[in-house]
Amino acid sequence: MHGGIVFLRTAQFEAVTSFYTDRVGMDIWLDQPDIRILRHGNLLVGFHRQATADLDALLTFVYDSRRDVDAMYTKLRDIATSEPKENTTYRIYNFFGCDPEGRKIEFQCFLHELHQPYELNELVLPSELRTPNYFPTPNPFLSTNSMNSRNSTNLSWPPHFALRTPNWLLPTNSTNSTNSTNLSCPPNHRTSNWSCPPN
Repeated sequence: MHGGIVFLRTAQFEAVTSFYTDRVGMDIWLDQPDIRILRHGNLLVGFHRQATADLDALLTFVYDSRRDVDAMYTKLRDIATSEPKENTTYRIYNFFGCDPEGRKIEFQCFLHELHQPYELNELVLPSELRTPNYFPTPNPFLSTNSMNSRNSTNLSWPPHFALRTPNWLLPTNSTNSTNSTNLSCPPNHRTSNWSCPPN
């Protein structure tokens, strides 16, 4: 997996992380001693418990439509510092607010088409799906009669994950053209947590 994490110091660890999970709707991606990494789509933000806080950052949360942005404004009106409006320069619809420490946050949608080569779930997998050597069940890549105990857990896949699956995650007998992206297995992939299909 290729990606990144933005880390910010916070002097109000519990209040800040609870705000982003309870009110903004972020998920806890990973908990470590004095660090909590939160996830929104393909955005990972890590908050580090410290005596002083990083307040110069701007965290922008991107949504699919004006309706989604308006819904967040209704939910967060008490911490909003502006009303939703269209910005013709950047072709976005957005509003601003502040988190409990005074850190600036933005909620926006783009008003133009975006090039998205991967589904968001391919860029950042939830931690419960990063399991070694097998896929969770229900497995969208295998027929039901090919399931076995090695391939069985009670986990489910995130929405739309199977729609843009790289070829190297498909079994060799899978030829569904609607489910391939012409990606090849990375050279060092066999030493990572995921297993490639046999050549």
